[in-house]
Amino acid sequence: MEQIERKNLIFRRISYLDFAEFKKAGIESISTNEAFLGFGHIFKNISVLDYMLFFSEMLKDKGAEGYGLFHRNTLLGFSEFSFGFSPLGTELIGWVRNGYQNLGLGELGLNTAAVVAFEGKKFNYVQLKIDSSNGPSRRLAEKAGFKPCFRATYSAGSEATYIYYLKINPKVEALAKRYGRRAVDIINSPASAPGFNFYLRSPSVAEFYEWPFADFAEDSKPVPASLLSSYLALINLTPADLGV
Repeated sequence: MEQIERKNLIFRRISYLDFAEFKKAGIESISTNEAFLGFGHIFKNISVLDYMLFFSEMLKDKGAEGYGLFHRNTLLGFSEFSFGFSPLGTELIGWVRNGYQNLGLGELGLNTAAVVAFEGKKFNYVQLKIDSSNGPSRRLAEKAGFKPCFRATYSAGSEATYIYYLKINPKVEALAKRYGRRAVDIINSPASAPGFNFYLRSPSVAEFYEWPFADFAEDSKPVPASLLSSYLALINLTPADLGV
C-alpha cells in the first residue's frame, strides 16, 4: 500500500480512462464489499466483456454519477450519486478500497460527496442505505454527520433490515428554522426552492410533504412497506400523474 499524502488526493468524476483502475480496485475489494454491496458480487465472477458492459452502462446512466477518490492515479474509494426519495435529494452508494480502510478516507469521501451534492448539485439532502448489522459503516456515517431516520426490511417476511441515514443541506436547515418548520419536513417540498419559500407558511402545503416517520431509536420496528411506498408516491406526485 502506497503512502497517502492528503495534498495528492482528488475527488472527481469517473471516466472511461479509469476502466482498468476501477476494475482492479473492485476485484481487490470483493471480500470487503460482498457482504453489504452489490459491487462485491459484480466483480466476483465477472467476465471481461461483462465488465466492459457494466462499466459503460454505469457511465452512461443519467440517473447516477460515479465519483472516485484518487491518490494520484490510484483509486482509493468510489461514490455514486443515485436517485433519492425524490428529485430534491440523492442516495449515495460508496466503498473504500480494501487495504485503505481506517485511514479516514471513508469519512473524507462522505464529507466531500456531501459538499458536491449540496454546493455543486444543489440537493436538499443526501441519504445512505446501510445494513443494520454493518456497525463500521453506521459509525462512519454518523461520524460524517449523517443521522439515522428509519429502519426497513429488505423484503416482505425478511428479518434482515437496513437503516436509512440522512444528511441535510445546511441551507435547508436554516430555511426550516426561518419558517418554524423541522428541516426533515421540508426536504422533499418544492416550497424549499428559491421563489417558492412563502408556501412554507401554508399549513396544507406543510402537511402534504411532512415527514411521516417517527424519530429513530435503536429498538424501532421496521417502517411498514406500505407507509414508505405511500410517502414516496405522494412526494413524487406530478400533474402528469393526475392527467393534467
